[in-house]
Amino acid sequence: MGVIGNNKKIKRYKIEIKSFVISKIYIVLFIKFKMCDQHNPTEIRMFKTYKSYGNHLYALQFPDEWILDQKNCTGTECNNCLVRASWRGVLIGYCANCAQDYVDRGKGFYNYAVEVADENTEKSSAFDTYLRDISLEEIGDIDFNPEHTVDEHVKLEEYLRS
Repeated sequence: MGVIGNNKKIKRYKIEIKSFVISKIYIVLFIKFKMCDQHNPTEIRMFKTYKSYGNHLYALQFPDEWILDQKNCTGTECNNCLVRASWRGVLIGYCANCAQDYVDRGKGFYNYAVEVADENTEKSSAFDTYLRDISLEEIGDIDFNPEHTVDEHVKLEEYLRS
């Protein structure tokens, strides 16, 4: 009787683990569904501090026509843009290389929200056009990149410009 009793406990234990795993799978699927909800491949969707199109996030101020009219291998198709021209997980412009492919899309960024400081170009700064009067605190989501604070941005910009 003692052996049979122990087997019942083992079976009960396995069932509890299975139901826990099923619960965990449900939670993971729910989270994935919620995260995917912000992306839409056919329309630009607006959120509090960013917008999305396809599988990419953009600053609210990033012009919609640029999102819809992007040259191959630039913007969201360029790793430099995704890293250097992004702030708190959202694209705010183009990297310095891709900006050369466009006449009217800014000077380009060479590090996290640090724009190229080329006085010899006729291109306007993103911060003088579509990002004018916008604080970096208002762009993206700090949870996407916690190290992207305005203080860190200022330090980096001073360092890179010195």
